Amino acid sequence: MLVIFFYSNNEQNISLLGDSIYKLRFQNVELVKEINALITDNRISVRPDTMNLMGKQKNQLIWKDISMKDLSIGYFNVPSSMIEIFNKSISSLRQKIK
Repeated sequence: MLVIFFYSNNEQNISLLGDSIYKLRFQNVELVKEINALITDNRISVRPDTMNLMGKQKNQLIWKDISMKDLSIGYFNVPSSMIEIFNKSISSLRQKIK
């Protein structure tokens, strides 16, 4: 099932990658930029514009999460044999620029 997330259904899967990746993925970028401006030395790393995460769930099915600025797309519960189809579906998506 291909899903466009407003919030990531892969949150639990991403948390298994470790605290630093989890915190970076769900970071409030605007807040971090404001804090860095206040402390003037950019101590807090800002999440990149695009972040691509993928892994295997406990049930051995595959998940993927791609965040592009404020948009999150991905899939979960996908068998290995279907990954190519799901990746092609994701790569066919285009974002309209206003």
